[in-house]
Amino acid sequence: MREEKLVWRRFTEVALKGGYVALRNSALLGGLARLESEPVRGAGLQFAGGFGYRHTWGSWWTLGTLT
Repeated sequence: MREEKLVWRRFTEVALKGGYVALRNSALLGGLARLESEPVRGAGLQFAGGFGYRHTWGSWWTLGTLT
């Protein structure tokens, strides 16, 4: 297939074939982001976690995080 003949579709149109999908404009995110080695000898492993908020406007989105 040639690229000129392809048709642009939104993700919501092709996410699932059949059924019903309830998409939300907002999402809260959270969890363990990474596990870091000790920065100073003897300090031990460190866990880094965080929270985030995502909002969409059609095909545009923004994401803010705090870690």
